[in-house]
Amino acid sequence: MADDFQQLQRAVQMAVDRGVTFALDAGFDEARRLSSGTFSLAMLAAMDHPYARRHGKALLDPATINVQTGAFFQHWRTTKQADGGQIRNDDEKADFLKFGTETMVERPIEDEVEAFVASQIEGIIADQIASVFR
Repeated sequence: MADDFQQLQRAVQMAVDRGVTFALDAGFDEARRLSSGTFSLAMLAAMDHPYARRHGKALLDPATINVQTGAFFQHWRTTKQADGGQIRNDDEKADFLKFGTETMVERPIEDEVEAFVASQIEGIIADQIASVFR
């Protein structure tokens, strides 16, 4: 009986770990989706620079980052840790986007990715745990 319980305990822990991995993967995909905006610099200029501070607020979704060189899109990383994980962008532009600049509003893509993962992780882990009992 004790061996059965320990085996079940290990299976549940493995399910939780799988759920965290799946949630990180989903967050990574969401980060990439949000980093796939389609407006070129010329188009943004023609729209009167919709992320400019002078407008008071962004005229387009500030969490959507438009692909220019592709570097920001390519620099998303996930790290799995014992107690969860992290999704981050290590491109040099990440801080400029996160905090804004003198002329550009803050671009809260990291907050959006975090909120997305938070909204999904419980269900993902619950599904993985349920699979242990099927």
